[in-house]
Amino acid sequence: MTRGKKWALGVVLVLTIAVAVTWAKIPDIVRWFVKDNYAGINPQGDIHVDWTAQTVTLHEVGVERPGISATLSKVVVDRDKNVTITGGTLGMTLNEESGGGGTGESAVASITASDLEVTITRGDIKAVLSKTRINATEVCFRKGSVSHPRVTADIEDGCVQRDKTKATAVSVVVPVKVPFDIPRVKTSQLVKLTGVEVEIEDKLLRFNQATLGPFTAEASTIKVSDESVFVDTQAIRVDHPWVSPYPAKFNAVGLTFPRELFKGGEGIVLVRVGRVGVRIDPRNHAIEGDESCGEWFDAIPQPLPEAMQGMAEHFTGGLRFDVRAKPTPHLEIKHDCKFKCSESPIKGLVGKRFTYLIYDKDNKLVERTTGPGAPGWVPFYSLPEQIPEAFRLMEDPGFHNHKGLSVMALFNSFKANLEKGSFVKGGSTITMQLAKNLWLRRHKTIGRKVNEALLTLALESCLSKAQIMELYLNVIEFGPNLYGIGPASKHYFKKYPSELTPDEAFYLASILPRPRTSLPPHAGGLDRAKRLMTRLANSGFISDALIPIDDDELGDDDTSDWKVLD
Repeated sequence: MTRGKKWALGVVLVLTIAVAVTWAKIPDIVRWFVKDNYAGINPQGDIHVDWTAQTVTLHEVGVERPGISATLSKVVVDRDKNVTITGGTLGMTLNEESGGGGTGESAVASITASDLEVTITRGDIKAVLSKTRINATEVCFRKGSVSHPRVTADIEDGCVQRDKTKATAVSVVVPVKVPFDIPRVKTSQLVKLTGVEVEIEDKLLRFNQATLGPFTAEASTIKVSDESVFVDTQAIRVDHPWVSPYPAKFNAVGLTFPRELFKGGEGIVLVRVGRVGVRIDPRNHAIEGDESCGEWFDAIPQPLPEAMQGMAEHFTGGLRFDVRAKPTPHLEIKHDCKFKCSESPIKGLVGKRFTYLIYDKDNKLVERTTGPGAPGWVPFYSLPEQIPEAFRLMEDPGFHNHKGLSVMALFNSFKANLEKGSFVKGGSTITMQLAKNLWLRRHKTIGRKVNEALLTLALESCLSKAQIMELYLNVIEFGPNLYGIGPASKHYFKKYPSELTPDEAFYLASILPRPRTSLPPHAGGLDRAKRLMTRLANSGFISDALIPIDDDELGDDDTSDWKVLD
């Protein structure tokens, strides 16, 4: 081999060795370059350069920069400085001044990421996000929690716009403390929101559905100001035995309440249902409202009983109420409601037969026909004075003086129910009992009581007291499958109503609270009726002439096998 050839071969060998050495040092060169040009970024694992794709892949990259601490499993950088991150952990501390603690994005064209575990803190707020992915417009995560000293929210499938204007989530679960007592609802509850959308700068929250214990809100918006919280919802469903025996629905509900309530402070809650507005004072357990009689139908749980459908448009006048439990119980109701009497359900009740639903001996609903000429019907004019007087004094002493709603009776019922924490007393007048028997069911609920009151206003505005008493005495229940004063007097005393003595009339009136469990008439029961009549006479409620002198006629006869006479 000539000297020239040897020299050439040596050059090639040196170059080859140089290239090989240089190639082997490329990862170190890249590592040095990154550390020298990107402060706080430390590639700790393998580095791979793909000359064809013109990308650099770094593994196990540590990041320590102001406000950021991370260990990234894989980072790919292309020739245009686009960065793609896969896997790893990321911690960020935000503050009001920086807004984001500095991310170094000015040194790159764009950053996208996936499968990150992220922790973000800002003051007292801390967010922990899993399976996080980042693109040019948003940061999304599979599951996350956002905690504050007072509350922690669990979030699924959430996204936050990188311009910080909007956030969304499939579901958000937040524990809350209910600021006022609700029977059978715990003071600490979980609120679950689904289909959530937040307008961050405007402090506006929208969601498709929210649940809090027995309450479900649909298609709602919450707006927060410095002083108050405003809530508008398309509908609220309530599954609570105090409201209705079946799930009830309130349409177009709005709430306005001060933020101080959530801090244990005071304030008034404004509630709107449809066109009706009421004020609630949680501290005093008080509620008041003042609207037209027809508009109150907007506040009734849906669906309405069949008898009440379409009634609202036939009412005139207004109704206001004021109820409070503290510092002392108080109840005030005033109204001048009038109903168009030619409309249902009032039309057809007077002067003709009509059909309504009753409970048979097996507690099944069946139809019963009554009215003038029907079997067992007793006209008011044929009744001796002691019969309507006995029922008035036993069931509704103020019958002739009120317009269907007895404030005193409702007030006493209100106090008794507060003391017991359940419906132990209804406070119903005779007209309210008539409305219940004609059109409503037995369930003791707030919803039924409201329906009862509105039907009562219609009855009182269209019928005389005599007509109301006549209907009442002919439809009320006196025992299993036993309805009306006519069948009752024959069943219990083998008499027509016109033949009943005053003590017998009082006895029949005394069994109405529990007609299915009352004993047949006996000497002891009639004696109690006489003693009651004596007290009423001594107090001036009835005439002494109504008190029977002799009670030997009935004795202690066994009446257990008495049957209803046709």
